[in-house]
Amino acid sequence: MSTGSHRAPGHRGPAEGETTAPAPIPSRGGHRGKPAEDLPDIAAQPSPKTSHRGTPAPGETWLKPGGIGSHRGKGAPEAAPAEVAAAAQPRSRHRGDHAATETQPVPDSPASAESSASGKHARRIVVATPPDCDDAVFQIDAPEPVRRRRRVGLARALRWTALSALVPGIGHLASGRRRLGAAIVATFGALLITAAVLALAVPHSRWVRVALTPDDLVAVMTVCGVLGLVWAAVVASSWWVARPKGLGAAHRVIGATVAATLSLGVAAPFAFGARTAYVQYALLNDIFSAPVVPLTPPKTTAGTPPGFGPSHGIFAGKQRVNVLLLGGDGGKDRTGVRTDSMILASIDTITGSTVLISLPRNMMAAPFLPGTPMAKRYPNGFDDMLNAVYRYGTEHPEVMPGTKFPGGELIKQSFAYTIGQNIDYFVLVNLAGFEDLVNAIGGVTLTVPRALPIGGRHDAHNKVINPPTGYLQPGRRKLDGHDALWYGRSRFDSDDYSRMARQRCLLTAIAHQASPFKVLTNFSTFAGAARQIILTDIPMDALAELYSLSSKAKQAKVTDVSIVRNALFDPAHPDFAYIQKQVAAALTAAQQPPTRPAGVLVASRDQVRKPKPGAATVKTAVKPKPVAPAAPADSGAC
Repeated sequence: MSTGSHRAPGHRGPAEGETTAPAPIPSRGGHRGKPAEDLPDIAAQPSPKTSHRGTPAPGETWLKPGGIGSHRGKGAPEAAPAEVAAAAQPRSRHRGDHAATETQPVPDSPASAESSASGKHARRIVVATPPDCDDAVFQIDAPEPVRRRRRVGLARALRWTALSALVPGIGHLASGRRRLGAAIVATFGALLITAAVLALAVPHSRWVRVALTPDDLVAVMTVCGVLGLVWAAVVASSWWVARPKGLGAAHRVIGATVAATLSLGVAAPFAFGARTAYVQYALLNDIFSAPVVPLTPPKTTAGTPPGFGPSHGIFAGKQRVNVLLLGGDGGKDRTGVRTDSMILASIDTITGSTVLISLPRNMMAAPFLPGTPMAKRYPNGFDDMLNAVYRYGTEHPEVMPGTKFPGGELIKQSFAYTIGQNIDYFVLVNLAGFEDLVNAIGGVTLTVPRALPIGGRHDAHNKVINPPTGYLQPGRRKLDGHDALWYGRSRFDSDDYSRMARQRCLLTAIAHQASPFKVLTNFSTFAGAARQIILTDIPMDALAELYSLSSKAKQAKVTDVSIVRNALFDPAHPDFAYIQKQVAAALTAAQQPPTRPAGVLVASRDQVRKPKPGAATVKTAVKPKPVAPAAPADSGAC
């Protein structure tokens, strides 16, 4: 009789009159040959991890094959008969064509099997022993339950991928990659803490110096690029480890598109930072490309010890730094550049005390340094107004050989010789790209003192050649680039002093209202406009120290010396000795600390404090303030 037999539905034991050999215990590899026609549906195999928790029948003994596990019967454990033990041994993997699981039945040994209700997967095989054996041997078939992995849906995978864009590494943790995810989260937290410490501990001035130092900008570009690429790669990796298996083509495309969009989204801020740093780097190289030239050594007087000034840096041993600020009136409708605004900023390198010295644009007979080509051409002074010197140097570079900016160097030389002071650098702000600059910062708010003409032109006899094309209406207004340009340029019915006053108001308003956010969001436009309107010989190495010096100047005293037409000075026939005397007096007053005579408490605004009762007082005459020249017709609050 074959080992397979017909069983009625629900019957688990052998048919009446049949004998069944103990079921062999298959090895882990399983059977790979051709199975028998009818195999027993209960396989006896050892399971060292689980145990059957039922109770044996009276007189039965439970043993585990091979002596593994514990004995739960009465008395000492008994060994199974040789036939049963041989049948219980794992058989080798069979690769033949006949039934590998069929075994010869044990002679005269009827068998029965019944299912155990002790567990979902556990089964009990009861094998009857020959008559000479008193006990029965039980083999427990209790395989470990298979733990199926929870099926991950597309929505869940995309959700963890999106969270990884906010907190890198959380998607790896949710997908079971705990070590990698923990390392990414820890790195992200360390970077956040470092950024917070730097933002709170590093002063604002140091960050500005970073923006003015090319090497620091290269470091910023590198850091932004690396962080952007790594974060984008982490987001893409989160989708890769969390993606469901067996997705259709449409779902795969959707998931990959969302992951790519998130990766680009997290990389975009870093790309913007790297690009901004690159634009600033290129801007510095374009504008501040002048070579470093040793500054003119300071003049020493009887009251000033040699080497007075900073002990180190580019301004070491220099008492004051003089920068000539030029406002050019160039444009598409104009030939050349005339410097209608000329102001020298003389800044104390220790205290930041600043003296602003301005000369009128219409001053005639500007002198030149003796022995120079211009002094030989014009021994009696320049034959045009002072504002034409820059254009002459630009159109005739041979008068300033060996210089990169002949126009700037020529006006520096003439201005310095006129006031009797050395000039270190010049900065030209040309109105050619001024309109784009104002638009880049979102406009500027100013007070228009009266209706200012747009355009218009007179001849030498004050006859109208071209009438104005429009007017700027008076009042407090926000001007765009076009209106701001004509606010500072309008001259149809204004004198030079009124125009210079409006230009000062305009430049001051731009400096105060140009917020860092507006500049950063429109930095490319701002940088493009800056390339058109700014020309300077300031070397790049001096930018950081000049910024520190300007920070001191904002908190220090500012003295304004404007040489204008008065009873002692006529721009058509200038008295250069008078100019030099006024400048020297202003510099001396700004350099010396205020004196306080004994017994007198001097307060600000030339007022004398009232002494305490009983204190000795000394009467002193309060020096009256000098009378300021008459204000221009359209001057007023900016």
